[in-house]
Amino acid sequence: MISTAIKDITKRKQAEEKFKRLLEAASDAMVIADNKGTIVLINERTQYLFGYAREELIGQKIEILIPDKYRMIHSHHRSNYARNPKLRPMGVNMELEGKKKNGEHFPVEVSLSPIQEENGLVVSAAIRDISERKYLNNWSKKTES
Repeated sequence: MISTAIKDITKRKQAEEKFKRLLEAASDAMVIADNKGTIVLINERTQYLFGYAREELIGQKIEILIPDKYRMIHSHHRSNYARNPKLRPMGVNMELEGKKKNGEHFPVEVSLSPIQEENGLVVSAAIRDISERKYLNNWSKKTES
């Protein structure tokens, strides 16, 4: 005796495609990581901002995008966040930096959003390069003095 079950996944596939299109349309770099900190999805802006090809980042730990001096503490922060995931900006009252493939560091703002999926929790990180803003703020302060 053979039994089969057929399930129409059309709506789920359409929702996945819509999500990917929205992710690609974002003006910020978008990095989706699982609860272990492994990158599972990025958008094109991430490739541009950090200098990595998509296939170089998928499957890597999120710490690949963080300067070496912050990697150990970031791993600890990531574990704490996983215990109490909620929408939040990172780096309030502190400087955050990203690390490009070529080793260059640059100032960033990061906003985290937990997303519950059928396979568990993932975290979306919206990453914005704030180099120009910092430069203009510093320039403005110099011209005021």
